[in-house]
Amino acid sequence: MAHVLLVEDIEDVLYILGRMLQRLGHTVVKTSAAEQALQALRSERFDAVVTDVWMPGTGGIALIEALKADRPGLPVVAISGGAPRRPLQRSLDSARLAGADATLLKPVDRAELGATLDALLGSRAAG
Repeated sequence: MAHVLLVEDIEDVLYILGRMLQRLGHTVVKTSAAEQALQALRSERFDAVVTDVWMPGTGGIALIEALKADRPGLPVVAISGGAPRRPLQRSLDSARLAGADATLLKPVDRAELGATLDALLGSRAAG
């Protein structure tokens, strides 16, 4: 299937999402920070990125902007459960404005994640 970069700062969520992606047949590289994700992108080729929106340090929004500036065709799925003092929908809207190709709510449903990646990767192969 696909080689996916997963970016999530909460260790338990990173583990669970990594397992979901593996069970969907993808190979996964897990990072817990945007800075680590950018390093991984310099050394490996990925088919898609799944990233949390709100993380300490360089957040998901800045990561998405950097990804889209450097690799505009790389599919990016942003995930969010909201942030303190920020409504959930605003988080997802911010991710879309930054260039995310799709957004999902936490907790992420495995079937929805799989269908989202399939749609993005399928449309990429077709285009």
